Amino acid sequence: MMNTADIDASIRNREAQVEELRRQLELAEAELKGMKTIRAAIGRSAHPHQPSRAAAVIEKVRQAGYSGGRQPGAISRPWRMIYSDMYHGFPNAWFSEQQLTISAFNNGIKLRPKEAKDRLSAHAMHRIVEQAPDSPGYWRVTEEAARKFGFDKEPLKNEAPSAEASGPQESLGTGDQTGAD
Repeated sequence: MMNTADIDASIRNREAQVEELRRQLELAEAELKGMKTIRAAIGRSAHPHQPSRAAAVIEKVRQAGYSGGRQPGAISRPWRMIYSDMYHGFPNAWFSEQQLTISAFNNGIKLRPKEAKDRLSAHAMHRIVEQAPDSPGYWRVTEEAARKFGFDKEPLKNEAPSAEASGPQESLGTGDQTGAD
């Protein structure tokens, strides 16, 4: 004969099984909804053996090897402003990672010294900046980058409100550190 403790344990066990089945049902419903959304986005082809226009575009992009994002060596407008500041503020001279951090702040980007070093290292791979051979932590904008981005002519003008008035607008602490920015 079963006692109440055994019955309570059986009830808890069955409740746990029901809860697990509910969780599995929710996951299956979410997966089904996603599948239906994808199917609706692709569209229905007039001929079952012929791919839809969306599928054809997806295949063409896949074959071309397009991965999205910026081209290698491209930098955002705020970074162009920073490097323009560095190029004109330190002509033919080396600037420190700390000085870059200050310029970044003045251009609306909060940047920690470690992030500045990482970003500079990534940009050095694209020959935007170069590191001083005998002084780690010191950098300069390359002439190649100055020509490419136009800071060799005159300093870039900041078209956005100044950082002093509005404070930093962009934080790079959690973003991609590949240097594509």
